[in-house]
Amino acid sequence: MVRAFGQFSGHKEIEAVTIDREHGWIYYSDEGFGIRKYHADPDHPDANLELALIPTGHFSGDVEGLSIYDAGEGRGYLMASDQSSNRMHFFCSCRYSGKPA
Repeated sequence: MVRAFGQFSGHKEIEAVTIDREHGWIYYSDEGFGIRKYHADPDHPDANLELALIPTGHFSGDVEGLSIYDAGEGRGYLMASDQSSNRMHFFCSCRYSGKPA
């Protein structure tokens, strides 16, 4: 094991994980609770500090997949699939945001 970090609500499971390589962040889906954001570098001084929590109460089902869309020039979006509704949710993947786009 290389690293253990982050919170877990105890609801369902941790399933979807993606990394924003440009900004150095990792996102993971704490199903039934939210999408959590941390520094991807285990040597970062704040590596264990949660940078954002995106609530998933507006999802109709589990967050089944996560991905990053690079829009260029430091801009992009975190994409999250909503398993039960066949929909995608897009969130700004900008400096420490995690707010809906």
